[in-house]
Amino acid sequence: MFLRGRPVTMHVPDAQRDSYSLDLKGAAPDNKLKLQWVYGYRGRDCRCNLYLLPTGEIVYFNASVVVLYNTEEQQQRHYLGHDDDVKCLNTLHILGMGVFDRAVTCLAFSKSNGGAHLCAIDDANDHILSVWNWQKEKQLAEVKCSNDSVLGAVFHPTDPNLVKHEKPKYVLCVAFAENGDAITGDSSGNIYVWAKGGSRITHAVSGAHEGGVFSLCVLKDGTMVSGGGKDRQVVLWDHSYVKQCEMERRDKWPATPKTESLNTLHILGMGVFDRAVTCLAFSKSNGGAHLCAIDDANDHILSVWNWQKEKQLAEVKCSNDSVLGAVFHPTDPNLVKHEKPKYVLCVAFAENGDAITGDSSGNIYVWAKGGSRITHAVSGAHEGGVFSLCVLKDGTMVSGGGKDRQVVLWDHSYVKQCEMEVAESLGPVRALSEGKPGELLVGTTKNAILRAAFPDTLTPIVQGHTDELWGLDVHPSMEQFVTCAQDKQVHLWDANSHQPLWSKAIDDQGRSAGFHPSGAVVAVGTMTGRWLVLDTDTRDLVSMHTDGNEIISNVKYSPDGNYLAVGSHDNFVYIYAVTENGRKYSRAGKCSGHSSFVTHLDWSQDSRYMVTNSGDYEILFWVWPDGADGTDVNAVCKSHSSSLLASADDFGKVHLFTFPCSQPRAPSHMYGGHSSHVTNIAFLHDDSHLISTGGKDTSILQWVVV
Repeated sequence: MFLRGRPVTMHVPDAQRDSYSLDLKGAAPDNKLKLQWVYGYRGRDCRCNLYLLPTGEIVYFNASVVVLYNTEEQQQRHYLGHDDDVKCLNTLHILGMGVFDRAVTCLAFSKSNGGAHLCAIDDANDHILSVWNWQKEKQLAEVKCSNDSVLGAVFHPTDPNLVKHEKPKYVLCVAFAENGDAITGDSSGNIYVWAKGGSRITHAVSGAHEGGVFSLCVLKDGTMVSGGGKDRQVVLWDHSYVKQCEMERRDKWPATPKTESLNTLHILGMGVFDRAVTCLAFSKSNGGAHLCAIDDANDHILSVWNWQKEKQLAEVKCSNDSVLGAVFHPTDPNLVKHEKPKYVLCVAFAENGDAITGDSSGNIYVWAKGGSRITHAVSGAHEGGVFSLCVLKDGTMVSGGGKDRQVVLWDHSYVKQCEMEVAESLGPVRALSEGKPGELLVGTTKNAILRAAFPDTLTPIVQGHTDELWGLDVHPSMEQFVTCAQDKQVHLWDANSHQPLWSKAIDDQGRSAGFHPSGAVVAVGTMTGRWLVLDTDTRDLVSMHTDGNEIISNVKYSPDGNYLAVGSHDNFVYIYAVTENGRKYSRAGKCSGHSSFVTHLDWSQDSRYMVTNSGDYEILFWVWPDGADGTDVNAVCKSHSSSLLASADDFGKVHLFTFPCSQPRAPSHMYGGHSSHVTNIAFLHDDSHLISTGGKDTSILQWVVV
């Protein structure tokens, strides 16, 4: 094959030599991936991005994923609608505090009054149907719905006071025609049309589907589409409910698709924002009808939107410097305060409407409502900048410091009550948010989230790397993996608890990692030509060596554990003999032959042969002892069962192929989540999970193989 015009010889594996054909079409694997866990948090360069939801979940983001993390149940949900870095986050309305005892299973907006009403049905025994004016966060009505589980609800298209809900075992789906007639699909495959506002059936399509009718959708032209369960049919019906055409879903698809409750509601700014949006804020006084957005263009344009109509209301040049945050006045929807760096680093509003600012000199100022007069000043509240302010529900305030890493509680008169200090390893305070009663959430610049409580409780619940991440390897026999990054940190992670078992600071930026087959030690390559060996139980330094002064791109033990191959950007592969279960090393040789830097290497199963790749696309084979442009794919990994092959690419994607993958343009399953190049990938020892690492996004994603 040719890579950038250069011929590269690809040798056919012995097992396929007699039967191989370029014309043979491959198939994507039956297995798929599902995102299970996102490690880390983006606090190094973002703020105002950490909140507690009424569900008890913490919402934040990392890479291109918005994470909803239930710390009690140790479960995460993920919104994957973005395809690049998420830079800001804000909440609009929170409904049902203290009202819903169980999960909310159905939601529907009214159709005829611009969506002013929201219907919600919970999963309690009586399945209460409640209707809300969501802009005012006010409940309008509630009624017992059904003793059985409720699967869905929909408002009448012209009457906002009429809601129809679906009862299982009988009616599986419901929709409304343009004239107001209700249309239902039931578990026997029948479709019925009910006269507007009554219980009279005006039309019936018996046996519309074999098995239940799972979904109905009235299109804008008045025709209708139905979806079947058992028969997997999608059927188009005309205005008279006469079948026009049908199509069947592929056999390997599940009959009932799994659904997510994290839906995209509106998309604003198509063609308006040329650069990233760095700040978002909803108005407070008019039910969140206005949304403020500030972009990362040179002039940092502040724009205000009616987000429901997806209409821009105003825009203004904000600052020549980067803007770090914005917030609406609590009573005046036309007043937006933005933060200008080098001076004001954070802003909040007191209950009475006074603005409170924290600046880069460590001062906190209180500004009279609607004016520019300072009514109170706390000079030197922090040593260094005040990075975050949070006014609590009881009217007291918490501030977070940068240089001093202090979290300080202030009373209503801005008198200091108590303080606590975040550990240096976790970094300065970046974001503060009120958590559960008596608790705070603290986000730090070293991408950690802490659960805090005065006077002195600071417990890490989320940790991650803070600089470009390349080093990854999985434990040979346990559900653990190791990562190292250019932040000079090495973490050994537990894939079940999703927490680091230990962390170790090293002197050089990390680049590569590899476990000894025994799992007793792990080798770590750095950006300076130095590589070291750590004890996996104690994290103590076992051995340290230097080969050249360039990047150590790969460290890999032979399967028998007797050798370690060290691939370098100086074009050489250094071979070390390994004894004493990975605790003693002696140089055995140096492989020369590449004309560019070594990118990857692998051993044969019998530890006699080695294959290497280089930056100029050479593939060299060594005996020891006696689709893309060549740079787009950063790593590949074969499952231990030899049935799957995963790849990591420069476009932020993880691909899952069938192994062996030897056909051109082989089909695959593709997954997003990373917002920069995916640098490395590895299956756990039992192939139950796949771990992928992002480069500039510094994230670690854990995928379940299903």
